[in-house]
Amino acid sequence: MITSTELAWMIETENQAMSSTAIIKTPSYTSGALGEQIQAWTAIGTVACDIWPIAKNDREKSSGNQELSKGEFYISVPYNTAVSVTDQIVIDGITYQITFVPKSQSWLTNLRLEARNYNGV
Repeated sequence: MITSTELAWMIETENQAMSSTAIIKTPSYTSGALGEQIQAWTAIGTVACDIWPIAKNDREKSSGNQELSKGEFYISVPYNTAVSVTDQIVIDGITYQITFVPKSQSWLTNLRLEARNYNGV
C-alpha cells in the first residue's frame, strides 16, 4: 500500500507533466425581454490538462445535408479540479462539452473526463 506522501508525489508529478491548458466554463442563465432563458458561459478557472481522442468508428453522421463530425475525447485535469457534466472546457480555442466526470475515489491521481465537440469548434 502506498503512503499519503507517495500519493501526493504521484499527483504532483502528473500535474507537472500535463502539456496543455484548459479553461473551464459554467453556464449561467438570465431572462430575456420575452421571459425566455438566455444561456451564457462564464469562465470559472484555468487548469493544466492533457487531451486525446477516444477511438470509435461511428464518428461521421449527417444532419440535413450537412455532415456532422462528432469527436469524443478523454481530458485529464488535476485531481482536485471542480468540474461537472454541465460545464464546458476550452482547449486551444476548441470547446468541448463534458459528458462524464468520474466519481471521487481516493486512489485517483487525476480526473479523466470524457467530453465531445462538434465540427472542431
